This record gives sequence, C-alpha cells and structure tokens, in this order.
Amino acid sequence: MKKTHVKANKEFVDQKSKSTYDAIMSKIASASQPEDGSSEPLEVDYSQIYLEEVGVKKTRIYGLGSQAPFYGDVGASSSSISPLQDIDFNARVNECVGHRLQEIKEEMKHEMRLEIREEIRQEMREEMREELREEMRHEMQQEVREQVDQLLQNRLSVLIGGLPTPPSRRHDSSSNDTIYGMLDTSWILEFCFQLHDRCYYYF
Repeated sequence: MKKTHVKANKEFVDQKSKSTYDAIMSKIASASQPEDGSSEPLEVDYSQIYLEEVGVKKTRIYGLGSQAPFYGDVGASSSSISPLQDIDFNARVNECVGHRLQEIKEEMKHEMRLEIREEIRQEMREEMREELREEMRHEMQQEVREQVDQLLQNRLSVLIGGLPTPPSRRHDSSSNDTIYGMLDTSWILEFCFQLHDRCYYYF
C-alpha cells in the first residue's frame, strides 16, 4: 500500500490510504503479541488481516494496485463459483497479499535502519565533540602554564637584578654574618616557587 499510495515526499495520497495502512499495522502488531504465559511468537495470518481490513471490490483489492489482476469471477455470486475457482482465487489473493506484506516489512526494516543509523551517527558526534572539548581544555591549560612560567621567570630576573651588590668582605666575622644575612636572597626564591605552585594549582 505504501508503494502504490505514497507520494514522493513519503506522504499518503489521501487520508483513507493512511488510515487503512495504520489499521493494518495495528492489527498485525496486536496479533503478533504472545499470549499470557507464552514466550513463543504467534503465527500471524497477514493475508487474512489484510483482506479483513481492505476487502475486495470490483475485482480489485484496495492497496495492491496492478498487483491484483483478478478475473471476473471475483465479483460473481457465490453460487456461480466452483470450488476450484474459489481455491484458485484464494490462492492468488494470498500470494498477492503475502507479496505486498513482504514489501511492507522490507520498507519498515529500511526505515528502521535509517533511524538507527542516524542515532548512531548522533552518538558518534557527541563522543567526538566531548573528546575535542577535552583536548582543547588540556591545550589551553598548557598554554596558561607556559605563560605563567614565563611571567615568573621575568619577575624573578627583575627581582634579582634589582638587589644591591654586596660589599667586600671584612675581617670581622660577626659583621660579615650580619651583612650577608640581610642580603640573603633565598627567601625571594622560596616566594617565587610558592607563587609558581599556587598558579599551577588554579590552572
């Protein structure tokens, strides 16, 4: 039915065809449900469901189009139809309906494949976006650390370069200890190292 009653934009040609298709698929889904306490799938008579829904009118079965070219005995009265003709008619109806239902199944599988493929593609996009976001975060952190290192090195050079030159040594050892103790630059280095560690902690 979707093949003969669907436009190029995948919309049904009219409301009747859409309603008929939805009703058939609903009955098939209901008939496929296993009975209570049974795990085995039920055997569904697709042909019977199709015929019950669409019926036969003027030697044509609705939804099959040119795939159901039946003879004039379809519209004849039951008294004028022989058992052999009735069997042949039913066989041809079942064959056409079964063929069309198989096409419907394949169309549904194809649509489901497209939907699943799109879902997988979307999941891959999200994963790649997260990976790129993490890579960029690491790159930015590395750039900031390098900038902090360079800034601290420049500051340290300025601090050390601005210190006064220590005077020449005197013979008085106690006086030397006092002078060089005041000019001890170890506290400056320690302060820079602590500042460096704090910057890394925040970045």
